[in-house]
Parts: sequence; structure tokens; C-alpha cells
Amino acid sequence: LFALQYGSDYTADWIYEQHRLWDESHAKPLAKDIQPHLNERNPEKRIRVGYISPDFRKHSCAYFIEPLLNSHDRTQVEIFCYSEVQKSDEMTDRVKELSDHWYSTLGQSDAAIAEQIRKDRIDILVDLAGHTANNRLLVFAYKPAPIQVNWLGYPDTTG
Repeated sequence: LFALQYGSDYTADWIYEQHRLWDESHAKPLAKDIQPHLNERNPEKRIRVGYISPDFRKHSCAYFIEPLLNSHDRTQVEIFCYSEVQKSDEMTDRVKELSDHWYSTLGQSDAAIAEQIRKDRIDILVDLAGHTANNRLLVFAYKPAPIQVNWLGYPDTTG
């Protein structure tokens, strides 16, 4: 789906339809496994924000996410990073230092990652990859967090 961005003969509507078909084929079948959220509904608590990415490494997305993580008010926000990084580097170490909780997702199923996110009671879950290499989009199909968004690494809908 990512490569469709580069086809000059594709309309925005057609690209959207391809993403929707991906959702129907891959994500919708997992909807039967959606569980209730266990999040505490207390306006005084720190908001738990989870970021999922294969790019917590020397990658353009990491250079944008690092200052964001650094700017979070840590009295208000608790940061969880779910990393699909296959080869760590110094950028990985820097991002890891900025998170309160770090999990490697390598070798784990989408269902297992979704269950960990649910156990962590993530309030807002942010996908940083979209339909790019090594994404974990199907984790989002399990709806492990009440608010889920895609940001930064992908220009289109995810499905």
C-alpha cells in the first residue's frame, strides 16, 4: 500500500479503496477478539501514551519523535514505547531513555502485544509506521486502547 503513493495513475479515491480493502481482509476478522478496556477513568491520573514503531533507531521518524517524547510533561504523561526495532543503535538508546516503559515486540504476536498494551492500560496508542516496513498495524485491530491514532510515518489512512 505504501508504494501506491508513487503511482501517478492512481486517484486518491482508488488509493483509499485499497486501504479499505486491506482493512476488510486483515483487520476486520480480528474484531471478534476485541476486549473491554481496563483504563482508570480518573481525570487526575497521568495519561498513559503508548507509541509503537519499528523506527526507534537511526531513521527519519526517530528524529521527529525524540523531541516530542522529550517535551512531554512527565507529571502529566507516562510514556510507553513498543519497539519493533531489529537492530538497536544510539538513537534507540536515546528514545529508550525518554520512555518510562520500554518493550521489545520482536517475535511477539500481534495478539500478545495487544494484550500487553491492554494490561498497561494505555489511554492513547500511537502508530508511527502505517503501512511501512515492519509495522505492527494488526495490533490496532484488537483495539487495545480507547484512543488509537496513526501519526508521522505514513501519509494515508491505515484502513
